[in-house]
Amino acid sequence: MIQFIYNLSILIFFPILFLRFLYKNKTLNNSFDEFKIRFLGIPIRENIFLENVNPKNLVWIHAVSLGETYAAIPMIHELEKKSPHVRFLLTSTTKSGYDAVESLLKSGKLDKKKICHQLCPYDFYWSMKYFVQSYSPSILILIETEIWPNLICCFYRENKKIILASARLSLKSLSRYKRTGWIFRFFLNKVSLVLAQSELDRHNFKKVGLLGNIEVVGNLKFDLPVDQNLKDIGVSLRKYLDKRSVFLALSTRKGEEKEILAAWKKVYVPTSLLILVPRHPERSKSVLLIAQGLNLSCILRSELDLRGNKVKRGKLDRAVLIGDSLRESQIYIAASDIVLMGGSLKKLGGQNPIEACAQSKPVFFGPHMFNFRVIASELVKKGGGFEIKSYEDWFDLGNKLFKKQCELDKAVHACYSVYRSGTGPSKKCADHISKFLK
Repeated sequence: MIQFIYNLSILIFFPILFLRFLYKNKTLNNSFDEFKIRFLGIPIRENIFLENVNPKNLVWIHAVSLGETYAAIPMIHELEKKSPHVRFLLTSTTKSGYDAVESLLKSGKLDKKKICHQLCPYDFYWSMKYFVQSYSPSILILIETEIWPNLICCFYRENKKIILASARLSLKSLSRYKRTGWIFRFFLNKVSLVLAQSELDRHNFKKVGLLGNIEVVGNLKFDLPVDQNLKDIGVSLRKYLDKRSVFLALSTRKGEEKEILAAWKKVYVPTSLLILVPRHPERSKSVLLIAQGLNLSCILRSELDLRGNKVKRGKLDRAVLIGDSLRESQIYIAASDIVLMGGSLKKLGGQNPIEACAQSKPVFFGPHMFNFRVIASELVKKGGGFEIKSYEDWFDLGNKLFKKQCELDKAVHACYSVYRSGTGPSKKCADHISKFLK
């Protein structure tokens, strides 16, 4: 009955999804292929290696966003070590996640002979059923907390294992699920194993009604390697900035940039630089207009030629550098001294600070890091993170740190220590998952 109600409700939204799909894909040549897999579950292309793969050795890993997609890759490598006979079906929901995997497959960083990559269908009963039958994988691994009811039911009916890896359940999500707890519990308790990020997540899953097995393994994103090429570009950029103090506001949301830039205008001096990176690069032009409206000299990342690690000094003689590129956060982090996590001073849940910690950059955030509460608390406790109440606080505290090199060094070491202590979840996940592989 619950699944029937769910399917009835998503049918109501079918026209909206379809119109949204048409709007977003009106300029794409391959929109018909995407329509087939999104709405009908028909794979975009056939993968030759699957013809010789025993379905019992096929593991489906689904990651929705770009970050979750990257987080799954070290776990895949660990599973390959433990079970060389296993092959993988890797699916993405977002276009950025899909493009990232395609790029890794083309570059050879992911093995085409072992990984079949597809977009994931929308969670309609018919599309999921057809897609699952097309591949018949033995295990489904969902990254973080992605409860896809029809997908889960397709696996559950065939007595196949379903695993939530790097699962998290924030207090805000817990409050939301409590209002519809009976629906959430119905699908959640079809999951065979939950591999949680923290003890707090374990507690929240139990509180919402999970009856099955749950283990704490940590956050898969701790095992993401720093891209040395991107880091080298950022380090080179930092050298050209000489002794300037560099503030980085990373993954900011709409409405934040105006307040950040207004606060920056009050404290800006030529010996400092603000790097401002919107979460969605397509908003960079509007951010540029805001900065220009405040009479702040600025430049877009796309105006800098970083090929060969060469930058013209004159172009960097600005108050603000605006990031308008995808998948270059590690460049911006390497070029900065301290990092503010976007979405944390508004009630938006914040942003994952692990990438910044991996490059030993002290992290600043507001009181609304509810999506990353555990690591935020650990950073504050160890001295590598600082909770602030306003953007003015960030600039004020940052400038005080720059004047006390000893305190800055302590914060640098502390945030890297938190990062190092969190590594290893990929192997732990692989250890648990391999028990289900024959």
